[in-house]
Amino acid sequence: MKYRQDRPYHNFRLKTSKSEKFLKKTLATFGDSATVREALSQFVISDISAFEVYFKDVFCEVFEFLKEDTELIQRCAKAKLVDRTFTLDDLIIITNDKIKISEIILGCQNFQNLDNINKVFSVIVDEKIFDLLNNNNFYRGEPKFPEKLKKYSMSIRSDWYPLMQEYLELRHTLIHDYTPRKKMNVERIFELHGNLEWFILAMDICIFFNFVHPRSYYLQERQRSDKKLGKKPHNSSVNQ
Repeated sequence: MKYRQDRPYHNFRLKTSKSEKFLKKTLATFGDSATVREALSQFVISDISAFEVYFKDVFCEVFEFLKEDTELIQRCAKAKLVDRTFTLDDLIIITNDKIKISEIILGCQNFQNLDNINKVFSVIVDEKIFDLLNNNNFYRGEPKFPEKLKKYSMSIRSDWYPLMQEYLELRHTLIHDYTPRKKMNVERIFELHGNLEWFILAMDICIFFNFVHPRSYYLQERQRSDKKLGKKPHNSSVNQ
């Protein structure tokens, strides 16, 4: 992870843009169906890998930003995000290797499953995160003139969920049940790819700009205030 950029979204875009560029060059250079099919297969696999890494990195970054927020840990415990028990040997390893609670929670998650992504990040932001995607508009950057905000605003497409599910299932098929003669439609793959990128962008806005940034600012200000008053640091937090 130390070789990746700081922001998970930037790493995701860097990975997917490189894959897209490579695919387009391959399509322009080779015309035989076997090569095109293989190039599309690798593109899909790369896309979903970037998708999974994004959510792992976001999960870690949220806990790093909000490491003073014990309410976050309490919500994870209440939602039973860890579905296993630990033996004494496990606890010894956890202690000796200084494994963080967030790393234990992360190890129990599957970020190639939309239902699990919805569950985990709904717990984190304390709202039903897929409802936020369905009921809000999003925009890239900040327009110079607020009155023109609608021009920059876009809503995620209404069929984003089945499209994402189709893409995830396609990747699973290509990895675990590969069929050399399987037909791969270029236009459909690019449509699924575009939906993936828009889904990640919307999730990133929901997680960071509506949850992490306001809370991290609040925690920093509270710590400054406590320091000035000579109070001991405390770990409680308030809802957004």
